[in-house]
Amino acid sequence: VPTFHLARYYAEMLKAGKTTPDTDASSSLASDFVRFGGTVDANVLEGVETVGWSIDLSLDLFKLLPLVQSDCTLEPKDKSYSMYKALVEDLITWVRQEGLSGSAAPSLKEVPLLLPLDLSQIDWTQTAVRAKLTTVLGCMSTWSSAVFGAFSDIPRTRWLLSFALPYFTSPEERFEFEELLMLLATSLKQSGTNIVVMVGTQALKPDPVNNPNPVQDYGNETAP
Repeated sequence: VPTFHLARYYAEMLKAGKTTPDTDASSSLASDFVRFGGTVDANVLEGVETVGWSIDLSLDLFKLLPLVQSDCTLEPKDKSYSMYKALVEDLITWVRQEGLSGSAAPSLKEVPLLLPLDLSQIDWTQTAVRAKLTTVLGCMSTWSSAVFGAFSDIPRTRWLLSFALPYFTSPEERFEFEELLMLLATSLKQSGTNIVVMVGTQALKPDPVNNPNPVQDYGNETAP
């Protein structure tokens, strides 16, 4: 699952005071994405199978969920959310583009985008929080159809959920996590949301170097 480093462009937008990215063909973002697409070409990977692609940027659920209503009628009004959405929509547009220029990354048209979502930012063990999380994930097909819509030329985008939890010290703790994960997965399945769950040591206790960057970090606590 190759990862495009999108967090730096979010940081640059914050520094420049912009709410939308530069997307012309000569922009750094466009150029870097074309290079990224070239690195995941089957001829370059020499037999290594690509099952999906991802980015290193996550929504800030701690800030976003309080703005979510009980349905999809009102989309959250939040600057970091809007900037994040604009960036991801541009990437999908470049993958799908046709005409003389063609796709900026033809190899990525065959595999789904796995959007990382760090659930360690919220207390997802609470019923009310899980309900809002289910709502926002289920509504993204309406709020950002360019990314989460059903298209004939690319696979459907999926969420890549990760959890930052301490190591288990007893079988009871493991069962609690499994039970909560099942509740969350059941809620998302009922809403028709496509998800992938990151499992393993890095998922349960992430390496800060590789962990997805919450959108609010840049320009505040974390240096770009």
